[in-house]
Amino acid sequence: MQYEVTSLNGYTVYSPIYTVIKERTLEMEYNLIIHPTVDYDEGRIRLVVKDANDNLIIGNFIIMRQSSKDNYTTWEEVRRVRFNNSISMTIDDYTVEQGVNYKYGIR
Repeated sequence: MQYEVTSLNGYTVYSPIYTVIKERTLEMEYNLIIHPTVDYDEGRIRLVVKDANDNLIIGNFIIMRQSSKDNYTTWEEVRRVRFNNSISMTIDDYTVEQGVNYKYGIR
């Protein structure tokens, strides 16, 4: 692409030649699943996050949860995690309460 500008008195100036390159992003799609396991002795819920197809996972994600305390209406952040070419990750959630049910998700 090049611009040409001509003044009222006939003087013409040309811009440098610009090359327009389409911006591209690489978006990886993962089918992430969370396997929760309750450990009553340790007072935690152990979460194993992995891709359903056993693909290597790269990127930053947020583990979120809802609870039965507010009828599963509010998402709260549990932990931010970074996957760096890994197949799975184990996360321990020690902030659980007895008698409260939780639903986990990942973003």
